[in-house]
Amino acid sequence: MTRFSASCAQLLSAAAGLLLLGCGGEDGPHGGVPYEGASASLTCQDNPHARYPNCNAPDPGSGPFSCADDDAYELLTIEDFETGAASDGGWYSNNEICYRCVLMQAAGDAGALPDSYPIVPVIDADTCAKRCDLSQDPPHFAKPLPAAEIQNGGRCGSRFAMRIRAPLKYGPFTDWGFKFEKDMSGSPFDASSFDGVAFWARVGPSSRGIVRLTAADKFTWDKYIDPRTGTSFCIGQGRNSIDQYVDGGSTDGCDQAGNYFDIGPDWRFYTLPFSEMRQAGWGKKEPYFDVWSIMALGFLTGPGAWWDIWIDDIAWYRRKQP
Repeated sequence: MTRFSASCAQLLSAAAGLLLLGCGGEDGPHGGVPYEGASASLTCQDNPHARYPNCNAPDPGSGPFSCADDDAYELLTIEDFETGAASDGGWYSNNEICYRCVLMQAAGDAGALPDSYPIVPVIDADTCAKRCDLSQDPPHFAKPLPAAEIQNGGRCGSRFAMRIRAPLKYGPFTDWGFKFEKDMSGSPFDASSFDGVAFWARVGPSSRGIVRLTAADKFTWDKYIDPRTGTSFCIGQGRNSIDQYVDGGSTDGCDQAGNYFDIGPDWRFYTLPFSEMRQAGWGKKEPYFDVWSIMALGFLTGPGAWWDIWIDDIAWYRRKQP
């Protein structure tokens, strides 16, 4: 493989201001400091409401894999986690329990949310934040997000990767699950000279492996403000993320383009060409996928399962020319 230095990246300036509310990344009521009993010490069996067979089975690490899998590509690293954490504040983790807390913070009280919210009853913001922190690892409020040491001496020279475990003490997930995402909306990336997004990944022995990789552009990122309309394309005039949930406005929702992967127990190199990215179909249809201004990249799981996912060496890629 060929890797570019970060200085080779072509970055666009942010075209407009940002909404204050997003799907994650905000500090909690304790200023971003994790709550007691850091979630890394929790296991899936600490959750009395969700039983996943063998979810605490020891993870021996990966079986055989080939470091040559990415040799056919030129790669521009987005994140390699080699500092032992996500490299900047743009990365955040979120789930359907934590998202309620984000909405509560923005709304100022729980009264702005519908009683039918499917995860937890109306509770105070501090209790919500505590449940959020103990529902996943890495915890939502951790800054920066800590990475995990790769078993058996690492992978192809890499010592650290992002490990996502959920749900832990609180759950199960019954709506949309868990997301790990990088917000790049402050400096949207022009990826038009690349073929798509690449990464290495594996799952623990009892984890589900279906993961959706998503990419947001100006049409599917609610923080982007269109200077012509003064609002977000996928929320609607005079609306925000709270309104999107409260009035059930899924047809106006920010349905990011992406596609699915079935990740197995051994390390493998995955690629997703931009040409194969599609909206899921539940939100507002974008006129085209704007590869010239990508504002976020994310990994989305889903409801109804136990997740133990390892992700490493996320990069923009293009095939080497003969």
